[in-house]
Amino acid sequence: MMKFFTLIIALAIISISNLSAANGDTVKMLFHSSTDLKCYGGGERVNLWSAYNPTGKTFKKAYLKITLGCGSQACCVWDYIFNCFIMKKPGTIDSSFVRNDTITKTPLVINKIYKYFDKVEDYELGRLITPYGTYMENGSNGFNKSWKHPYLYDITDYLPLIKDSFGIGVITGGWDAAPRAFSATTEIFLVEGTSVKTPKEVKRVYFSSYDHATTEKFDTNTRPFTFNVGADVEAVKFRATITGHGSHGEFTPHTYYVKVDGTKQYERELWNKKCDEVAVAPQGGTWIFPRANWCPGEGVLADEWDLTPFAKKGQNLTVDIDMEDFTQTTGANYQIYADVITYTSNIMHDASLEDIISPTNDKRHLQYNPICKNPIVKIKNQGKDPLKKIFIDYWIDPSKKTTYKWTGFLKNGESVEVTLPALPWNGVDLVNPVFHVELQKTGDNFDNTQNDKMSTTFDVPTVYNTEDFKLEFKTTNNPAENYLIVRNEMGDTVVFKKTFTANTAYTENFNLPEGCYSLEFYDYDPNIECGDGLSFWFSNQAPPNGLGKTAGYIRLKNGANNLLKNFSGDFGRRIFHQFTTNNKKIGEYEAKSTLQYIDGNVFGVGIDKVDVQDPIQLYPNPAYDFVHIDMELNGASILRLKDVAGNNLLVQKYYNGKVHDKIDLSDVCAGIYFIEIESEGKMMVRKVVVE
Repeated sequence: MMKFFTLIIALAIISISNLSAANGDTVKMLFHSSTDLKCYGGGERVNLWSAYNPTGKTFKKAYLKITLGCGSQACCVWDYIFNCFIMKKPGTIDSSFVRNDTITKTPLVINKIYKYFDKVEDYELGRLITPYGTYMENGSNGFNKSWKHPYLYDITDYLPLIKDSFGIGVITGGWDAAPRAFSATTEIFLVEGTSVKTPKEVKRVYFSSYDHATTEKFDTNTRPFTFNVGADVEAVKFRATITGHGSHGEFTPHTYYVKVDGTKQYERELWNKKCDEVAVAPQGGTWIFPRANWCPGEGVLADEWDLTPFAKKGQNLTVDIDMEDFTQTTGANYQIYADVITYTSNIMHDASLEDIISPTNDKRHLQYNPICKNPIVKIKNQGKDPLKKIFIDYWIDPSKKTTYKWTGFLKNGESVEVTLPALPWNGVDLVNPVFHVELQKTGDNFDNTQNDKMSTTFDVPTVYNTEDFKLEFKTTNNPAENYLIVRNEMGDTVVFKKTFTANTAYTENFNLPEGCYSLEFYDYDPNIECGDGLSFWFSNQAPPNGLGKTAGYIRLKNGANNLLKNFSGDFGRRIFHQFTTNNKKIGEYEAKSTLQYIDGNVFGVGIDKVDVQDPIQLYPNPAYDFVHIDMELNGASILRLKDVAGNNLLVQKYYNGKVHDKIDLSDVCAGIYFIEIESEGKMMVRKVVVE
């Protein structure tokens, strides 16, 4: 159960490094440094104030990094809300606020400038939910009390507040029975340069926890917010971070709406179904279950809604949050921190490279690494116009760049994870390997060159000195939830098994010649909308306290029956393990990639120097609950959605003309699927990755 209280406030001066950064350099500001935040007696808040005034410098990007760890006593047991705020003192004399009071009373005349140091305005920079921390102690599940995990937030929108006097505050709830704590380190990184979308002002709209006992009460508490759009404003964004808590708010999905000038313009369901795939896993508690827009151990992402189409310079604009109608007398609570950000500049086209998900040794992406196959990157549309096409270069050896053409449809502020074709990994530096990505200045991303490059170090996947493998596993009493798939570096299926008998021990033997492979074992229970692995404490309890499931196991051996890897049965939705065989590391074997070298560049299948439009457009891909399909047909056609075993999951007929359809994937498990289009005696096949 989630609790959230403030106990104490501590003030101190922070230490800062890199203050003399040149143009294009990064200024690092350290605030909390492994600071204990106790998780008992109501929790704790610690504020630290900046001794550095960055006024006079220009920054194009700003990031907040929070590193959470076990406290000096022990990790906290429960999952708690953890907030990080930027603090401003409205009464402080700075470049934007001076209050000069004059008191005239004959014969006394007093002129004073007042400073109100006791008043602080908070703006949320980042939110996370702490993990159930018992597994991080005493070496259990591979963790110990030295456990740490990073969380990264893009806070460029809050640059107007990162000047003059400001502070950073962190707070966590806490109702553990014994003295325990999480530790927190907070750092801000300011990247010097000129932004093409300059934030002007941050207006705080909502900053509280709101009960939803009734729709009327929720509407009364979340009042409409009206502001004036300045004459120099070119863009407006509404940024909202919302999480549901309480006995009927945490585990119940509900939709919220964004109303602009009284009309509903945007909506989103507050529901996260990927808690069984978090990076901090396994945990104690009920970590696998879906929740109202959050997961234990994960950062909470803010929703960004573009208000620019509704904004008129010099006129007022009203924004309001509304929740779908439902009546709940107790136990539904929503923490809503929301701001309006205005900008004095904007551009038409800007594709931003946001993150490298794999390959990387960033702990935020543990569930997707290490790899020897397909890289995954995240891109975002920062421009006014929709983003439809991007050319992505990626490489390790700069003489062998690979180019991939992404096509889709991203509106302003939307992002997508892109799975790239497998690299041959030639030229890998095995001492300190670095992966590079760059968006080409072609397609729809012409107007800005400052957010198109990224590099990351990564770990080399496990190397096995064998080609002969045995996978031993025992099923639970519900084996229909499981399937096994082994793929080579090109994505071809080598092993696929999905029909098992309950409570049965299996041994799967397979030969994997020299190369790169992925082993994935899936579990998904539609009754609880998540995977509970082969051994989960709640599932293994008898009803009504649990699900009454038996426990299984899974382990990988070589042909001589020697143990290679013992996987935890508490793995949630998926075991993901990539490795190379025959004692050859990546780059040391002959890659089977079909990428072709053209004038020093490598182009994936169907991609060449001529920009040929694919007649079938699928997006987003990887997909989650749905995938859009755009195509133009010359006659009657049949679409089939198939799994890797060739089973038809969906059959849909189409007729002549342009087609734009949305294919529901909410009832299929994560994995690889294929969309077949049969038209005029021809068959077209496209792969869809469902996460």
